Amino acid sequence: MFKFSSPRKKHYDYEQVFKKIMLQLETLERGSDNIDIILRTVLNVVEASHGSLFVYQSESNTFILKKWLGEKPINVSIAGDYEFINYLKQTQSVVLKDETVHEQRYVDIRSAAVHYFTQISCVAVVPLILNGQWVALLNVGRSLHQSEYQEDDKTILHLLAYWLAHNISNALLYNRVINQNKKLAEMTELKSQLMANVTHELRTPLNGILGMTDLIMEEADGPINEDQKRHLSMIKSAGESLLEIVDNILSLIKVESHKQELDVKKINISKMIQEVALLFEGIITSKNNEFQCFVHEHLPIYGDEEQVRIVLMNLLGNAVKFTDGGQIEVHVGRSGEMAKICVKDTGVGIQESDHEKIFEEFCQGNGSIERTYGGAGLGLSVAKKIVELHGGRIWVDSILGKGSEFYFTLPTKPA
Repeated sequence: MFKFSSPRKKHYDYEQVFKKIMLQLETLERGSDNIDIILRTVLNVVEASHGSLFVYQSESNTFILKKWLGEKPINVSIAGDYEFINYLKQTQSVVLKDETVHEQRYVDIRSAAVHYFTQISCVAVVPLILNGQWVALLNVGRSLHQSEYQEDDKTILHLLAYWLAHNISNALLYNRVINQNKKLAEMTELKSQLMANVTHELRTPLNGILGMTDLIMEEADGPINEDQKRHLSMIKSAGESLLEIVDNILSLIKVESHKQELDVKKINISKMIQEVALLFEGIITSKNNEFQCFVHEHLPIYGDEEQVRIVLMNLLGNAVKFTDGGQIEVHVGRSGEMAKICVKDTGVGIQESDHEKIFEEFCQGNGSIERTYGGAGLGLSVAKKIVELHGGRIWVDSILGKGSEFYFTLPTKPA
């Protein structure tokens, strides 16, 4: 497996060996191949024909085969309470197969040791322990030169043991984090897909309910009395609120799953504001509110029209919802290199301690106010994510009982 042009050295130049290993360590990048590189580096140092690494699993108190180079071991797991394993932990020393066969000090564990070396297909084992805890077992195969390992081989392996334990522990930890993050990402994707499917399925019957409610209210199937109209109006209002929540959830899923691709182009912001305001014209009038719009006509604004419309819908919808008999305004101007849009109202306002919280998912401001006016606490979270996706920011300036001013910025140049 490994080839060398020069004969095997009888003695190691420790300084050169560690310099070589440190240079190799500097080339390591975080990833699953690090264990392969580490094992290969050590086997090259002692000029071994093959080798393997068994990592410790604390949950089952076993060592599991993680990596091998060359000849594969017969066993793929080793019991942590095996007699020879206990000896390795107690002594924390490198053990050679030849020693266990011929030296008297190994008489009590000779049978267990020989069985280990045979099953693992190795002639030397290095216990890798960090802070008194098992990390792994490094098993070294026969020498490429068909000679037995000597005391200098044991010494270099012993000196490398701490370095090996430290770096293998780091590599294993990194791999665990990567795998956990991958699983979390998969679970998040499944959750998002489920939510998207559910909300899509909800939209169809909801639109059907709202459509049929409108037909009945228009007396398409015959006259209805005032009480019936009032009840139908309540059904329609509840249905529209639920549809708004469904749409916000869909928008949130798209943004969070990074599936929201922006179609950025120049926006006619004045026209968009007028179109959005028309959607709220009925409720603005019914609540005795006045609406005004002030736009810097020559200010270029770039963004995804559909997404920016969602932001305006959510902000203007909130202004209308929380304002009775007051004033609602939209201002568009410049702020440095960005366009600044402000949706201002004279409604109930927001206490200062809630200014940041209201932009979080499913979070609302003053509880009593939200219970009075309703809402799921999604609109501002969706708006924030969309604005940030455009490279802008969103914030609020408000005093409880004195209205609110919501600001957000958008680019004045194409990306």
